[in-house]
Amino acid sequence: MPVPMACTSDEEAHALAKKDLAVVASAAKVRQLGTDDCGLACCAGVLNWLFSAARPQDRLSVAGTVSLFEACMGRAADGGAWTVELFFFLNAALLRHRLAGHATVRFTTVSLCVPEDHRQNSFYANGFDEELTRVTPLFQALQTDRRAQVLRLSDADLAARLSKRRGACVFVVLVDAAVLYCRCRPLACGCTQKVKKPGSLGSPFAGHYVVLTGVCRERSLFFYTDPASVCPTCCATFTNFNSARCEKGTDQDVIEIVAKAASQPETLSE
Repeated sequence: MPVPMACTSDEEAHALAKKDLAVVASAAKVRQLGTDDCGLACCAGVLNWLFSAARPQDRLSVAGTVSLFEACMGRAADGGAWTVELFFFLNAALLRHRLAGHATVRFTTVSLCVPEDHRQNSFYANGFDEELTRVTPLFQALQTDRRAQVLRLSDADLAARLSKRRGACVFVVLVDAAVLYCRCRPLACGCTQKVKKPGSLGSPFAGHYVVLTGVCRERSLFFYTDPASVCPTCCATFTNFNSARCEKGTDQDVIEIVAKAASQPETLSE
């Protein structure tokens, strides 16, 4: 089996950060183990990023994150998790580790409920009623939660927040993996590669979580970690990333995690 080549996206991120042309949080990627644990792998990476300064001894693997999720959420982690569950899990995990004051976690979406048309979406169809029963109380709790907001974030909004926070902000983002395109060497590293045009009628939605970690506004590039890829860092154009996260089925779900000064990580460097 050929050894994957190094991802040019990681090299590009380092080079641009050294020239002060990019802001990239030093959030290490955690590889997912199965086909439906990408969200928990992203959470593991985010929690490890927050723990790196305050509680390095608490670094998590995906298996450890699964156990923590089950303890915090009171259910088995099999079958993956919805974004609303990841939001409550991250807040509960920080509280459990006595780090609630080290970061703020906010949820942005275009729908604080489960859209009925998800029932016809093949990605959600299996076990839809059971999952609807499980997540509806969480959505109801969000109605009065100031950490949640119905809002359509643009690529400019994401870029501005990343730039302003200077490496102290990351986002867990739900994307359509069939639209997202990493600009590394084609097919060399197992990154998600675009296989359909945005908005393609009849094309199945492929829900997948990534962690948006940085931006180069001068070149209109986003940097992110993909738990399905071997690459430390991937990158996509503003246009492509925005298309992938705005596809029907994503509800434009975004979890924003901002590290406060006490645990703020450094900007990416060698």
